[in-house]
Amino acid sequence: MLELGLPLSGALLALAAGSHTGEAFHVTGVEAILKMAHLGADDLQCPPDLPMNRSAMFEAVRCGERPRPVYMNCSGKHAAMLLTSTRNHWPTNSYLDAAHPLQQHIRSTIQRLAAEDISMLATDGCGAPLYGVSPYGLCVAFQQMVRSPAGSYERQVADAIRTYPAWASGDGELDTSLMAALPGLLVKSGAEGVLAFAHESGAAGAVKVQDGSSRPLGPVAVAVLAALGLGNTALQGMRATPVSGGSQVVGHVEAAI
Repeated sequence: MLELGLPLSGALLALAAGSHTGEAFHVTGVEAILKMAHLGADDLQCPPDLPMNRSAMFEAVRCGERPRPVYMNCSGKHAAMLLTSTRNHWPTNSYLDAAHPLQQHIRSTIQRLAAEDISMLATDGCGAPLYGVSPYGLCVAFQQMVRSPAGSYERQVADAIRTYPAWASGDGELDTSLMAALPGLLVKSGAEGVLAFAHESGAAGAVKVQDGSSRPLGPVAVAVLAALGLGNTALQGMRATPVSGGSQVVGHVEAAI
């Protein structure tokens, strides 16, 4: 989208590239992007939802809020898609159509970054086209993001996420915690147990949990980082995910690598 004239940088660019948790600053950011496009929340075509962040969700419910598209975790990228479409005088009512010029450009960009053809076209939970690549292709794409020259479009996205990780994810979320613990690391997790990362050193990795659970992502990611020589003390606290039984912790999920 930056290649197509998307006028975002810093925190708002991180929001456009992320999967946020619906906290107040996320919502304010989405509304700011929509305002730049002279559009409103009703123009978002992601499904209505409540915030993923528990505190934000409780606050929304306490205030009588109903599920809204702006709370949905993908509303940042949807707002950016709308803004990019308006900048190019493309229709906004069909921006999620796989044949839309914006989606065609996104598809070709993913293929270029992953250095492989799209293996499958599906539909994401947010309604956007979903382009399938291999875990190896995902690694290559993330590595290109962090190793691209400073100022390049790829590097702008990587730097925005690394500088404003909570805008791309949320306060206390795994992605945010990993990037805070290891400077120079770019991390993005996704649905169905997917996580990819790349470090400024060039090391990159991708995790896909076969049953789609997100619970093992932290321990596995930390173990892979350690195997690549990127472990540190700050990451040690994420080597295990607690398992609760009733109101007590009865075990932990740990990586076996």
